[in-house]
Amino acid sequence: MWHQRVTKYISKNKKINEIVAKLIHDFMISAINYKIRNLKELLDIVLRLLSYMDDKEIFRTLYVTDLVTRLCFEKTSNFELERRVATRLLNVMEPEFSNNLNVMLNDIITSRQFNETYKNCKSNAPLLYVNVLTQDSWPKYVTSSTLNVKLAPDLEQAKKAFESVYKTKPGNKNKKLKWQHELDRCIVEMILGSLIFNLGSYLSYEEIKRRTELEITELDRALQSLIFGKIPLLLKDSPHDDIENTNKFCINESLDTVIGIMTGTDNNIITQEDLEVTKRTHWMSQRLVEDRAIQLDSAIMRIIKPEKQISKGLLIQRILQIPRFEWAKCLTNPTNPTDPPPPQA
Repeated sequence: MWHQRVTKYISKNKKINEIVAKLIHDFMISAINYKIRNLKELLDIVLRLLSYMDDKEIFRTLYVTDLVTRLCFEKTSNFELERRVATRLLNVMEPEFSNNLNVMLNDIITSRQFNETYKNCKSNAPLLYVNVLTQDSWPKYVTSSTLNVKLAPDLEQAKKAFESVYKTKPGNKNKKLKWQHELDRCIVEMILGSLIFNLGSYLSYEEIKRRTELEITELDRALQSLIFGKIPLLLKDSPHDDIENTNKFCINESLDTVIGIMTGTDNNIITQEDLEVTKRTHWMSQRLVEDRAIQLDSAIMRIIKPEKQISKGLLIQRILQIPRFEWAKCLTNPTNPTDPPPPQA
């Protein structure tokens, strides 16, 4: 009885899917700061919540989308932890989902090997990194690009060089790579806000604005990240957190050494990425509802057409026998008004 009440409560609160997926994502991009024991504790909680979910579609979509980001854009803090998570999810998710996760992880390992060989054998070729992905195991938006482009001669040369490396692996001789150029990216690193201080020790807000020609919103965000980041590269003449057009700024000379390239903003600054995540989750939920409505209409037509006439109860029973409509079972058994209220989240 307790399990049924919790299941009904969680199934009605779709936000829990998003929270669970984000818990895993946030942990995996910063797990280096945690002990392995914390991962086990987190997964115990996640698996318990997932076991109560009749409908895991939103979680599945969000988790895979975040996993693509972590794997393809090198956001994950520990690749072996990704494997552990995939193995544990096998206990509560369908085998096909878990198999796809394993293929995705193996693709990244294989890609690393290809790129290492390319780097060693083609030292004169342009710097290039290619992810070789198994089409059927990755989301369609990753592998279904139809963009045809003509690349610069150097990049075309690099493509051919990589393809020659790919074909040297046993079994790949007759295979052909399908390039997804819509996902191409390059890294352009620039420290515009701090470079201008080579021209003077102290600079006013208006002077920085004039020399960078950044929009006010972007300029304020850049200055905030340089002043209030974990390592403050700049100092300003007032103790207030707000950036004002009367402020003056200087390099923080108390820093002996700055190692590497630092990117990102202060954790307290709301970024465009945060807004995009919220927008994406809302879009996914709407798309899921629309897709299910279409699937349900098609299933009803297929059942009614040969029968001509069928009772509502029998129609529902037939629909629930179709595996893809497992999510609808919780909707056919509404909570009894006399049942105790569900536990608080």
